[in-house]
Amino acid sequence: MDAAQLYRWRRATPIHARLFRPVITDREQLADIAGLQFLFLFHRDGHIREAALRKVAEPVPAAFLFVALAWRLNDWVAEVRAAAADCATRVFPITAPDVIAEAAMVLLGRGGTWGRWASERHILEQTLERVDVAENLADIFATRTTGPAATALRHSLRSATMDRHLARLARTAIQPAVRALATQVLIEGVARWPNGWRWRWIDKSMGIRQAETAFESRSLTVPSDRLAEIMAGLNDRSAAVRNTAIVGLMRHREMIPNVRDLAAPLLKDRSRRVRERAEFLLK
Repeated sequence: MDAAQLYRWRRATPIHARLFRPVITDREQLADIAGLQFLFLFHRDGHIREAALRKVAEPVPAAFLFVALAWRLNDWVAEVRAAAADCATRVFPITAPDVIAEAAMVLLGRGGTWGRWASERHILEQTLERVDVAENLADIFATRTTGPAATALRHSLRSATMDRHLARLARTAIQPAVRALATQVLIEGVARWPNGWRWRWIDKSMGIRQAETAFESRSLTVPSDRLAEIMAGLNDRSAAVRNTAIVGLMRHREMIPNVRDLAAPLLKDRSRRVRERAEFLLK
């Protein structure tokens, strides 16, 4: 894109040069060169971006290009957003789920930061909620060794299609943060995800307040065995997961008969936080 200088306004070709040598415009190149429509999604001219979107008719071949198309749903030009919505309606359903799932790692959570789109938002959300996309996304959460997989998982909980994958993620995900989040959701039976922010008053008399993340929640659509999830979490190799499990044990201790038996072995846990919570339970 830098080499093509798509963001720069180029000087007009002098008239004497146009008389002796035809100048091929960007619109003519778009019509004649296959595949150029994806590059011109980043064109500085909204008319060219709109024309590029109108030309896209095939399944999106790569996650980067899928993200680029989704980005145009929040374009600063209303006509480009409309063309992007038409394009998404046309090509998103025929795009491979693994491509969409990889793009979702970038797109999940973006809805709260994009302020120009309106009805276009539902097109992307419906695509990310596809069952086949959720299956591929769960595989990414389970196997990805780096990156903010837990954050993406948190945002994906907006859709119930991820619920049936939580038990597998709680046991087999490589990243401890993913296992801890899946364990927490299964213990509580409630999925929560960030949805913008709100003000929290610290001292109303002094007018002191602080912005904090606002959350939405819903009940899980799959049954979960709370005690089984807690016991599995307490035996996890990661301190983060064990800490999540013992917090769940503390919160629901009234409904679990053998709390002391579960907490006693954790007095020798390697994690100080886990040991402190186990001591509290025994007291």
